[in-house]
Amino acid sequence: MKTIITTLAALTILTASIFAQATDNEIITISANLNTTMALDVATEGITFDFNTLEEYENGMGGKNGAYSTEVGISSTSNW
Repeated sequence: MKTIITTLAALTILTASIFAQATDNEIITISANLNTTMALDVATEGITFDFNTLEEYENGMGGKNGAYSTEVGISSTSNW
């Protein structure tokens, strides 16, 4: 009887050690440099959005070279 109990105890301990879960933890730090891929340069100043009539809102104000025109430059480090 003592042999059976000893054998069962040994099998229980062996089984527990075989199926034991790993408890090792490690912290890994990852760093990344995110560079600017697009730059927007507004060359003119004085952008206003004061609409006096509904027609100005719907059709725009001024023309291509009018008082309300704005020049914008775009540069990019990747294809868009």
